[in-house]
Amino acid sequence: MGYAFCGVTTSVPAARRGTLRCWLTEGNKTYRLVEGENTVGRDPECHVWLNTTSVSRHHARINVDSGNGRISLEDLGSKNGTLHKGTLVESPVTLADGDALGFGSVELILHVWSAERASETKRITRKRR
Repeated sequence: MGYAFCGVTTSVPAARRGTLRCWLTEGNKTYRLVEGENTVGRDPECHVWLNTTSVSRHHARINVDSGNGRISLEDLGSKNGTLHKGTLVESPVTLADGDALGFGSVELILHVWSAERASETKRITRKRR
């Protein structure tokens, strides 16, 4: 005796290999960035919500474009400006892993996941009693 299957099969596309995985950190806080447009601001609806009065409601935009392998930053007319590595952003700039970004009084660091670095595990040393 055997089994039979009756139904329609469909293929599910595999995850895109070229997808950029990136995030921002501030101390022990992590803000994950998604593909496409990520708004940064004081408005709780922003992708990166920075609840401080030195940050405008819609302060800046970070665009993640996996198709081109590019991450860019632009200011959205904020009152206190947006900084990229200490320089005021006046037009869109391309970002890279480790870049320091300033939004008002808040400084965040951009991280971009790398398969090469992901395989590195640092050994910790423990004291023996």
